[in-house]
Amino acid sequence: RAKITAIQRMRELASTPAEIIQAICIELGSYLNDDRRYKKKDTQFKVQALIEEAESNEAYGLWRAAILQCKAKHLLAQNDFAGAVKLFREALDVAKERNFGTLRGEIARDCFAMEVANQKLIANNHEKYYREILAGDFEKLVGDVLEYKGQIPSIEQVARSVFDHFWGALYRTYHGVPKEKPHSQNIFEKMSKDLIGLFSGGDRSAWRTWIKANAKVLKSNLPDVEGNTVLILLVKMHKSFMKGLPQLQRMVPPHLSADQQRFEAMLEHWRQFIGEMVEMAPKQLNIRDLKGQTPLMLIAEDGDAELVQTMLKAGADPDVQDWRGMTALHSAVKSNDNSCVDVLLDHPCSLSMQTLAGHSPLHIASWSANMHAVERLLKLAPDLAWQCNEDGVTPLELVKVLVADPLALAELAQNDRHPVSKQELLDVIKLLEHVAPIQ
Repeated sequence: RAKITAIQRMRELASTPAEIIQAICIELGSYLNDDRRYKKKDTQFKVQALIEEAESNEAYGLWRAAILQCKAKHLLAQNDFAGAVKLFREALDVAKERNFGTLRGEIARDCFAMEVANQKLIANNHEKYYREILAGDFEKLVGDVLEYKGQIPSIEQVARSVFDHFWGALYRTYHGVPKEKPHSQNIFEKMSKDLIGLFSGGDRSAWRTWIKANAKVLKSNLPDVEGNTVLILLVKMHKSFMKGLPQLQRMVPPHLSADQQRFEAMLEHWRQFIGEMVEMAPKQLNIRDLKGQTPLMLIAEDGDAELVQTMLKAGADPDVQDWRGMTALHSAVKSNDNSCVDVLLDHPCSLSMQTLAGHSPLHIASWSANMHAVERLLKLAPDLAWQCNEDGVTPLELVKVLVADPLALAELAQNDRHPVSKQELLDVIKLLEHVAPIQ
């Protein structure tokens, strides 16, 4: 009520075209950015009238970017996605002509949000919006994605943030206009109805029939910002369920043990279905998600040697690197699963590929105290012991630093997957110290 009263008073006091159009902008914001207003039937007509009034105002040229942004939101609220995209882009171009303060970054965020609402991030195409956001007040615009305080977020982090912004705040429909769901959600909801039944039954012939029927969808990324394929999504979901299974087992009362067994059987069928998909539709094996991850990386990190072997035989590339430069071998070593490490090392793959931080698989094996991986890597490629990361530090020097740093050691000891002790690191040091220098 106070806001409405204040806006009405501003309109009464406005005596120049510039003052009138500024009051119009504030009134448009109260309708377009306040979710409660969308429940009123006449909001759409009020917004249309205000936009027309602004466009006929003498000062429209000075406030064109702000009005275009509002007009884009107006079209979006009517489910005119194509028209909204066009106007958001036009608003950003106009905003570059004059100093609009943080509005330019805000419009860039809305453009970015529209672009990734129903498709994967394409860094080359979307970087222009990312740079505009960084040039503006990015902590206010995308501050929720900052993993470490004070650090500039990556384009992948910002893409996820603006995707959430689109579906959580930007996209609001008028009264009587049905709200759409993300395209990827519609696709997977339709699939999941079939898949749950397939996992429960365990009928392999039915699995193969479904895979053949959905061959086209399986060959590409789903239309979402994460860039998931059906295979990647199934792997991630299975991994999430398996992670929570021990807790579920503790919570389930004894009289519900039969239900628990059925659930566990369904999860195993889920895993077997993934293996069937890999063999029948191998093209999806080397399609990467938003983070550059492949199904092989995810399975290697999860420590499933059988599926790792299946994926490698079907044509998965073990040397693909994700956004941090990690390969499937890095992931397997980090998981501390010896069987996965063996499968990858027994298959032709690069042993010296480095992450963005310059870490080779031996660096990862050393600080995670994976003695099996350290021994195998040194046997296959002893020169790795002298390969430096981007700080000029060898695996041996890295472990010595960790042993000498109580805080770093405490953090390793709290590792969820494999707690690392000081003694384990000392054992790694002994092993690395006996490696002969490069001649």
